[in-house]
Amino acid sequence: MWNKHDHEGTVLDWEGFEAKVAEINGETVEWKQTRHGEQVSEPLYRGQRDAGWHLLTTLDRQRPGMTLNKYLTIMERIQPRIERIAGKKWPGLRKEISGLRRNGLGSIWLFPVKSADTETILSFMVYLRQHGFPSPLLDWTADPYKAAFFAFSGVEAETQKVAIYVFRERVGLGTGCKEECEARTMALGPDIENTSERHLKQEAQYTSCVKKSKPGPSLDCYILTDHEQVINEVDADEAGNPLIVANVVTKYTIPASERRKALATLAQRNIGKRTLFEGTPDDLLEDLWNELVIDSTV
Repeated sequence: MWNKHDHEGTVLDWEGFEAKVAEINGETVEWKQTRHGEQVSEPLYRGQRDAGWHLLTTLDRQRPGMTLNKYLTIMERIQPRIERIAGKKWPGLRKEISGLRRNGLGSIWLFPVKSADTETILSFMVYLRQHGFPSPLLDWTADPYKAAFFAFSGVEAETQKVAIYVFRERVGLGTGCKEECEARTMALGPDIENTSERHLKQEAQYTSCVKKSKPGPSLDCYILTDHEQVINEVDADEAGNPLIVANVVTKYTIPASERRKALATLAQRNIGKRTLFEGTPDDLLEDLWNELVIDSTV
């Protein structure tokens, strides 16, 4: 298990990673049979091109500690321009945001879980995330090989290791109630309407982490916060021993020198920039470069 203060993780070669994926799949089947099956989440995967990077959202990197209300205000401000560029409409966005401001969240667990009151907010957030706008959503995929593509494609020459994270929101074990001001995370997706085609191609899901910084119903009381505050939540078993019960994150690092083997496997699975994005000329050219890497001609 990866500790939030240990950024090395478990080191594997490419074959070791493939074996680990099979092991995780078997573990999922076993837990669904032996624990409360409906409380065992399917694993999600995230690839990062440098094992030294922290588990941060794009918003964390640029504007850490932003309030939920501030980010929603930004969304309102840019909506008309995004709609012109995208050729899409999110007509319920302002109404949903006004409703949240008027009624409050009620419970930190209610946002931005898909519901009639927040589905447009979530859809617009996902569209922004998929197209590079700084976002409080951390993106994951249900496919470990697609995560591996994001880890190995475009890796810098000086990079020593890439990282692939595995996340489970629930593992079929009980968890105690949190205090009101503790940070909390939630998984979102996969069924999200009116977003980018990339969302479907990448089998994307997302996590959001929010913390209530002070009492009160105002959305200014809620901070979009660092995921590393909430991973590997620990409770105690009946004997008082520590037990990781929720938001379980495991980190695997793979030497960047395994890139050629990884890209060859991914090519056989038809996983590339063209299939994960829109298939633009830029995407096709990146796939061509990866083919040259596989053939050892660059």
